[in-house]
Amino acid sequence: MQNVLVSGASVAGLTLAYWLRRNGFAVTVVERAPAVRPGGQAIDVRGAALDVLDRTGILAEARQVRTRMRGMAMLDAGGKELWRTTDHTFSSGRLDSEDIELLREDLAGLLHRQAVDAGVEFLFGDSVATSTRRPTAYGSASSRGRPARSPSCWARTACTRRSGSWPSARRSSSSATSAPT
Repeated sequence: MQNVLVSGASVAGLTLAYWLRRNGFAVTVVERAPAVRPGGQAIDVRGAALDVLDRTGILAEARQVRTRMRGMAMLDAGGKELWRTTDHTFSSGRLDSEDIELLREDLAGLLHRQAVDAGVEFLFGDSVATSTRRPTAYGSASSRGRPARSPSCWARTACTRRSGSWPSARRSSSSATSAPT
């Protein structure tokens, strides 16, 4: 079984980790935060993304926790209502469509549970500190010094907040190293 290290436990990292695990990879997710991060903006789920939630097994639950838009109103600068509708909004279209809007925190929670149930390993309160590329695998160590299972590859789902770039790679005696691209 090939090992994969995913850096970041937000929506993209959790989705990637779940599907890699479902397809036979041993997956470890490293996340700087002490748990799945709360908060964030609402997310519209439409079209093919609805199919992804369905195939991930969380569409029914996502529909249960979706936001409940009842329409919108337009006000003038003094607060007087100029216009109102209860059948659509400018941002999400018709309210009777199959599309859903849910809070990022709720989506991340559903994805995390699915990933855990699938057997994904999580290292919270940590981050990737080094990456060493070898002929057959990547070696990595966390900021707490914990080595990950020698991953065959690793995926980064966001730039670091500190530098906006990959962690610097260190040279090993066996080969030149670089951060994966």
